[in-house]
Amino acid sequence: MSLTTSIPRAQAWAASYRASSSATSQPALDLSQGAPRSPPHPLLLEALAKTSSDPTTARYGSILGEPSLRSALAAELNDLYHLDQGLSVDEIAITTGCNMAFLVLLMVLCPPGSKALLPLPAYFSHTMSCSIQSVEPVYIPCLQEQGFKPSIKGARKYLEKDLGKEIRMIVLVTPSNPTGTVYSPADLLEWYNLAKQYKVALVLDETYRDFVDEGRAIAPHDLFKKDGWGNTLVSIGSMSSKCPHNQHC
Repeated sequence: MSLTTSIPRAQAWAASYRASSSATSQPALDLSQGAPRSPPHPLLLEALAKTSSDPTTARYGSILGEPSLRSALAAELNDLYHLDQGLSVDEIAITTGCNMAFLVLLMVLCPPGSKALLPLPAYFSHTMSCSIQSVEPVYIPCLQEQGFKPSIKGARKYLEKDLGKEIRMIVLVTPSNPTGTVYSPADLLEWYNLAKQYKVALVLDETYRDFVDEGRAIAPHDLFKKDGWGNTLVSIGSMSSKCPHNQHC
């Protein structure tokens, strides 16, 4: 089943299932696409309406995003990751969605003909973005007996053989799309050290981090506390994919 038809087919099947008698006892759970199905909070809609009615918002804005939004996001991330010496506004950029952020990263870090390490199964949008930029995805299998986590030994083998230095980044999604695997802080530290050793970027797609039901007692990782983390780590995420029932959203 191709990527262009799988989601519409799943939606069509779900519609026919809901109309059947079986749906009364076993409701359908649509896992074909991680699209928010709850409406935005009324306060957000009110703020958007107020801001969009301001004529100055029709002008060109900051290339890296609205400074006040970046400042608010920095404050949220500093709280989430328990950072005393926090992230600054200069270390944050806003894009039109996380997929665009990933594509921009490919343009900056991966010239055409280079390679990126991705877990398999991979998030399909990352694969498509690599295709757009003529970057070759190198897949690290994720086995069930390993909790669907990619083998760091397997990644090391690829990096050791990369004599032409064609591999420019390691990409991880945590929690993972599509497996749901959550990488622990210790897991991510291993991947960070590997990326740092071989001088490649570690790209963490943390779009779904608010779906982990641990409140904010435990930070997703401590990598922002590492000296010189900006030489290795890039974290991307999405405001639209936050859990609507999470009190911190």
